[in-house]
Amino acid sequence: MAGRSDGRESRRYWVWVTGPKYYLDDDGAERRGLDPGQGYVPGGWWTCHRETEEGDLVLLYRSQLKKDLAYLIETRSAAYSILDECSSLGEATAELGWDYGCDYEVIEKFTKPLTLGEMRSDPALQDWGVLRANFRRRVHEIAPDIWNHLLDRLAVDRRKVDRKRQTAAKRYALERDIEDRLAADLRPFRRHGYNLELRERQHICRRGGRADIVAFDIDAKRYVIIELKRGLVSRDAVAQLLSYRASTVDELPNRRRPIGLLVGDRLDNEAQGMVDDDQRLAFIALDDLLGR
Repeated sequence: MAGRSDGRESRRYWVWVTGPKYYLDDDGAERRGLDPGQGYVPGGWWTCHRETEEGDLVLLYRSQLKKDLAYLIETRSAAYSILDECSSLGEATAELGWDYGCDYEVIEKFTKPLTLGEMRSDPALQDWGVLRANFRRRVHEIAPDIWNHLLDRLAVDRRKVDRKRQTAAKRYALERDIEDRLAADLRPFRRHGYNLELRERQHICRRGGRADIVAFDIDAKRYVIIELKRGLVSRDAVAQLLSYRASTVDELPNRRRPIGLLVGDRLDNEAQGMVDDDQRLAFIALDDLLGR
């Protein structure tokens, strides 16, 4: 797993350390947002090191209750400042000591996480500074030899895990290609009743996350927040768009409340119900939009 999907050999490896608030849901179950089955969720971010680049690989260490390495993550953007915005997001992250974030995708949840006790009893890790420091900081870089050893301890089949990573990277690249195409030419939306002008891409929302496309409907005189999702669109994607839409009410200068527009392959039943129940939500099938 040394090479990058873009052919360069400059991939870096990290450990992100996080507490129960971020790896468990309110009911104590493992956080649904870390389920690798949901793919890349546009706009989701995690605090990271300022030198993080798109395509870096990460192991997530769960502190306190779990004390283990349980997830493999690939970054979907380089680090960006989350303190630049004069907003509640910037204020909240500053209080927590967070300064940089990056987009990410969970590739694998390991069937048997590697516990702190197992790492401490491993002779190959005795001199690993991160372990000796007891994972105190939020982010640690990992040397390639330590990374490979940890993956050998974690993954039953390294080749299978790498195939998952490559598949996810290709899917992500396809989503970005489609986003580029739509942002460059919004005319296909006219067939669905939207006469749009592009205003911004990857808009950082004050309530967290980044909206794929912010456009303005010239005829309706209102903003349209567009989110792209390949595959089956779930309730989580709808909830994300609702958060973006609510955030932009105070961020974008317009009297009419913005609408949210999902673009994807198809909606699951829960997502369909959420869209049907909200007059300011709509869904357009990607094949219909691109005329395929």
